Amino acid sequence: MLSIVSIALLATHVLGQSPGPKIILTNDDGWATAQVHAQNDALKSSGFDVVLSCPAINRSGTGSSTAPPTVLTTECEFSTCPVGSPAEGFNASDPRLNYVNSFPTSVDAVRFGIQTLAPEFFNSPPDFVVSGPNVGTNLGSGIQGSRTVGAACEAALEGIPSTAFSASTAQQVSFTTLDTDPGSTLSIAARIYANLTAHFTQVLVGSGAPILPPGITVNVNFPPTDSCAAASDFSWVFTRILANPNATDVETCGTTHLPAESDVVRGPGCFASVSVFNASTKADVDAATQGIVLSKVANLPLLLPYGFLAVRLPSPPENPFFLPSPSPPPTPTKMPKEATKTKRKAAEKTEKAPRKGKKDPKAPKRALSAYMFFSQDWRERIKAENPDAGFGEVGKLLGAKWKELDDEEKKPYVEQAARDKTRAEDEKAAYDTGKKSGGSEEDDEED
Repeated sequence: MLSIVSIALLATHVLGQSPGPKIILTNDDGWATAQVHAQNDALKSSGFDVVLSCPAINRSGTGSSTAPPTVLTTECEFSTCPVGSPAEGFNASDPRLNYVNSFPTSVDAVRFGIQTLAPEFFNSPPDFVVSGPNVGTNLGSGIQGSRTVGAACEAALEGIPSTAFSASTAQQVSFTTLDTDPGSTLSIAARIYANLTAHFTQVLVGSGAPILPPGITVNVNFPPTDSCAAASDFSWVFTRILANPNATDVETCGTTHLPAESDVVRGPGCFASVSVFNASTKADVDAATQGIVLSKVANLPLLLPYGFLAVRLPSPPENPFFLPSPSPPPTPTKMPKEATKTKRKAAEKTEKAPRKGKKDPKAPKRALSAYMFFSQDWRERIKAENPDAGFGEVGKLLGAKWKELDDEEKKPYVEQAARDKTRAEDEKAAYDTGKKSGGSEEDDEED
């Protein structure tokens, strides 16, 4: 059973900082679920400096509402702390595992993490907030009442980049299940979703600052793991929250209409949806903002599944995360939004001529972080030393190796990142000057 002591003693337990990016991990299902503990493990294994700040008990479906924390009048979930425990507490054996008890507890846990725990553990604001993965998906209009999404929105509105993650194959089970029944469907699914979330976070955070535009966050949903036995089986689909045939989205493969996230996640195949939305309104953003985020996650294997107009982003040859396109699955007998899909297929048939590139090929490449240079340098070595390691395991081994390096060993990568940042800034300045003086052959397609 977890021992809880006063939150005022937190500072005495802080032993130092990990060199990786600083992450606040939160959810709305509670601090003792298998999913959030699997996520905590995966983020730490990937080299992140993680502090968990979650509700004391399950508080799903309370949107972005808030209330003052109070002393517990019932036990924490799964009897992890007794009646009478303080309003804010932590696991005495690991003070980075924290709870907040308030009703409806929609944004209080992430706020506590950002405003109180981050200064205690990081001596600075966090670099990023991971909300979830939630037990169950949050799709379409359903995000309005989602506290997982609400927590990500709160972080974004406080100036901290964030993403909300939600998973299909999940149930409210104790973290102890990961050890007592590691081969169960729920334990395996929790680990798969945790590895996917850690990988997404690596790519997005590793894309450089600013991680996301101000006031914007991302909604990611994972399909069931029934036919997706490993993280490497999944691909990512750029989507929108709600279908809107009248909206103009970022252009991908000759079309300016993205699929709805619910159509992708509930359809056939191992496809995770990635939707960009406004943290204040929880509505889809314009094409220009979508394009910014799309460029930040270009190191993911992005594509659209069969039945949607396919899109695959160009990727550098050395990119270790770009996976080959899976074979299209059989056409399902029941397909949602048939009229919309017919239009997409018709558009696909017209896409025979070589398509026009969606951005100027002369545009400068963005700067990479020290960790991304390290990953490029070490990935093949890690794979050679561990030939049986899968997609998620290689990421874990890279994260562990990065944590093992001291400052002197990291210095070449830090210097490489600094040089690349200078290169990117110089190239961007020259590129912008050239556009102003002579114009670009191809202006941005969306305002």
